[in-house]
This record gives sequence, structure tokens and C-alpha cells, in this order.
Amino acid sequence: MKNVSGIVVATLLLGLIIQSVQLASHWSAPEGMPLPFEWTVGDTLAQLVGVGGDGQAAALDIRTDSQAVTVIYAFYSECVFCHDVAPAWSAHFRAPTGGIQRVAVTRDPPELAVPYAERFQWDIDIVSIPQVTLSDRVYALTVRTPWLFVFDRWGVLRLEGHGSQLDRIGEFAAGLMAETDG
Repeated sequence: MKNVSGIVVATLLLGLIIQSVQLASHWSAPEGMPLPFEWTVGDTLAQLVGVGGDGQAAALDIRTDSQAVTVIYAFYSECVFCHDVAPAWSAHFRAPTGGIQRVAVTRDPPELAVPYAERFQWDIDIVSIPQVTLSDRVYALTVRTPWLFVFDRWGVLRLEGHGSQLDRIGEFAAGLMAETDG
């Protein structure tokens, strides 16, 4: 009888470990929980490094010598709120950029991110950061989804907001472009 109860306990422990690993791999900070780093207006990002949609290493310069403003669109394929804004993002991505650099960022691996973007017919570069950890500064770019970040040509965060605020973000980015052109 002891042998059977030992097997049952071992099986339960193994199941608990497997569930813990699965939970940890999909964990996002609960709403209201402070992160080690949260992006606020004035923070800087020189470069975004990850994996491109083609599975190759990708590095996107946020701080540029050009007049480009960069808008980062943060999404996660398992986020129900991302599903809600994805069709609007699709139409937005088909519109002219006006010189604004756009990139979609996710903590999904490329094999999940690319089919998700294709499903909604997104016409945008994707940078996947699947190995990002809670202690990484860039984690805060991927944890709130859908979320938008506007960086000026010096890599300074100038505005951030919910993914449904495309008009507000677009107008601000266009104004920022006009400001740097003039």
C-alpha cells in the first residue's frame, strides 16, 4: 500500500511542477502589480533587439540619425484584448506611414507571432522577444498588451497608450514628425 501511495504522491508532485512551469511561461504581471521597470514619458530606448518574423536576429534602431519617429505596437497572441484591436490595427498598418517607423513587438516566439499577424493581415515588421524576463527593461514593453509607445528620433518615449487609441497616437506621432521636420 505504501508503494501505491508513493506513486500517487510522486504523480501529483510531477503534475504540480508541470503546471507551475506552464503558468510561469505565460505569466504576465497582474493589473496593479508594480514591475521592476515601467516605461514613463522621458525614458529612453536606443535599440530594440529580438528575433524577426523570419526567425533571424533583428535589431531596430529607435535612436536614429533620420527624422524618424518610432511607434511600437505591443501585442500577445493569447491576449483577448489584442484580438479586439487586431482588425483596427490591420487597417491602420495599410495606411501610409508618413515617414513614421512602425514595428510590432511581442513576447511570443516568431512561430506564434507571424501566423497571428498573418491572420489579421498586418503589414508590419515584427520583433519577437520570447526570452525576455521580468528583470529586463524591455519586458515592460511587452507585458501590457495591446499597448502603443511613441519614441522620438532620439529614442525618448514621448507618449504611450492603449492599443485602441490609434487616432490619438497617430496624430501625436504625425505632430512629432512635423516638429522634427521643421
